[in-house]
Amino acid sequence: MDTNRHMQMLGPVDTAFWHLDSDTTPMNIGSLMLFEGHIDFDDLTAYVDAHLHLAPLYQQRVINADYNMSEPTWVFDDDFHIDYHVRQVSLPKPGDDTQLYAIAGELISGRLDPTKPLWELYLIDGLADNRTALLTKVHHCMVDGISAIELLTLLLGLNDETPSTQEKPLYNPPPTPTNTDLLGDSFRRGLSHRANILKHVGTDTFKVMSGLLDRNQRKKTLTGLVSALNDNLTPLRKLPINGDNTGNFHFASVDFPLDNIKRIRRARQASVNDVMLTILGTAVERYAEEKGNSTNQDFVRMICPVDMRKDETTSHDGNRISTISVEVPFFIGNPLDRLAEVARYSRVMKESQLATMLDGILSLPSLAHASVQPLIWRAAPTVFAALGHMWCTNVPGPPIPLYLLGHRLLNVAGFFPLNPTMGLASVIVSYNGTITISLIADQGIIFDVTTLKTYLQDAYVELCDAVGIEADLDRTTTVATNTPEPESEIKPTDSAPTISQNGTATAAQAETVTTTDAKPKLMSDDWAKALQETLNTSKAYHNASTKWTAGSLAFVMKAAPQHGYPADAAVLLDLHRGKCRVGRSLPIQQAYAEATFVLEGSYKTWMDVLEGRAQPLPMIMRRQLKLKQGSLTRLLPFTKSAQELVNCAKQVT
Repeated sequence: MDTNRHMQMLGPVDTAFWHLDSDTTPMNIGSLMLFEGHIDFDDLTAYVDAHLHLAPLYQQRVINADYNMSEPTWVFDDDFHIDYHVRQVSLPKPGDDTQLYAIAGELISGRLDPTKPLWELYLIDGLADNRTALLTKVHHCMVDGISAIELLTLLLGLNDETPSTQEKPLYNPPPTPTNTDLLGDSFRRGLSHRANILKHVGTDTFKVMSGLLDRNQRKKTLTGLVSALNDNLTPLRKLPINGDNTGNFHFASVDFPLDNIKRIRRARQASVNDVMLTILGTAVERYAEEKGNSTNQDFVRMICPVDMRKDETTSHDGNRISTISVEVPFFIGNPLDRLAEVARYSRVMKESQLATMLDGILSLPSLAHASVQPLIWRAAPTVFAALGHMWCTNVPGPPIPLYLLGHRLLNVAGFFPLNPTMGLASVIVSYNGTITISLIADQGIIFDVTTLKTYLQDAYVELCDAVGIEADLDRTTTVATNTPEPESEIKPTDSAPTISQNGTATAAQAETVTTTDAKPKLMSDDWAKALQETLNTSKAYHNASTKWTAGSLAFVMKAAPQHGYPADAAVLLDLHRGKCRVGRSLPIQQAYAEATFVLEGSYKTWMDVLEGRAQPLPMIMRRQLKLKQGSLTRLLPFTKSAQELVNCAKQVT
């Protein structure tokens, strides 16, 4: 059992989420997933139980000393039972989608038990058309857009083969610390904890000041700052989606063909995010008109989370979230003109350094004593209520089909916490050629979320008409496009699935170029050049990677004298649009200097990947394969490309 993360203090933003949890605005995030076929509940429970030790945070709970005298801290639950967390719900006949979303709304309402690990997994059976639903519910202080999918990373595979049963290790948690232990630990680690926060704030400040020295970036920063100040000079007027929260939720979602969304965004040089925000904003406008819009508010302002971890993937610092705001204007007749305005506004916000500034500001309250922090954080929702009407987050998921216990994942919709006074939040999720907008609505503010769902469909159809394409709303997309397009510039922060170690790629294998039985030594210069040649002759790799412009990739293997590697070894692959321009070995420090992404692992880890026992992205998620340099969020849209690269590496290993 891995106890390395026992008694880890919550990060600054995690601490905020912990203190902000309430009956009317529970801090829950998660997803509703639909699978093909019937999933047996006992099989699911056993499968989750066997893999849970690989995601140790799911066996931990949060404690702190009496009267909040110590920082909230993760400790292993000494009374952990899988049956408490994995549950079953059965729908009565006819088991249609209306019933499914009604029960989903009930399940996501209400707080998680703070005395236990902060997650629940519901298997929902009884659905028509031979389907099974799975709902995940996780506290936001526990997960963000990357770690939220850690458990799903362990469970979802790339093929429909039923995985073999694994024997779980003995669960033997350390003793739960006493109040005195917590106070002593807080005193001992408090200075270093705050020093890390100051270092983080200093890094953000340095980034902003460095940007101001560059003429072009200074212009973008000042433009964004002036725009933000100008937008908030007058108080934000409420819309009918704002009011007094009750904590009882409706849940709904609409699916759109991703190919059509991409065609729409090209009409105004926008991003996929811009198109989806335009659709959502148009639906809110129609709803406001229906309800009277007594304040005559002429736009909806959405607060969009931004993942600020970037390259900092080597340690668990918890959530690293900042925000930008995007306005969708009302009263514009041409939907493409509205899209152009959204694209312009969001571009200004993204190119400014406002998210970095806010990231530093959100870290400052954690410098205060733990007993004072709840008072500070409980004022934050009032600030956000003055800055926006609703929250909306974007989660780019894998562009290929995934499977659970041999059952294909058909669709995924996410949910997200509501801010006090905000009756609506939205999550945008892409998966396997489909992009989904989900709506989370407080029943005390929005009485019928299906009205908004209809307006989403209407707004999408209008955009399709404007660009002259068929809306195709009834299509069920089951095959991904050949070349995933990483459109999202708003970084993902909330839950979404990714690939796991249980699957094996189903794409055609790359053609081998090895002409002899003797294969080059792993991570040698000959191995790198052979891999380069194999990549450049593989149609499967090329087709999956034509959108890759993110830069070069370095593999670093730690020394393994027992296997013939007395020192660390590294190779560099210069990848661009489906081709490998350079493949060579190089010194470790040079690899860090030249590569955009650096993956580091032991000999065993690399052999597990290259011999098909594990997939690279799940290994990164579990930190067995460490992403020492580069952003994981930039890699997630390229799951297919990563798999084809591994297929080629197998040919030369």
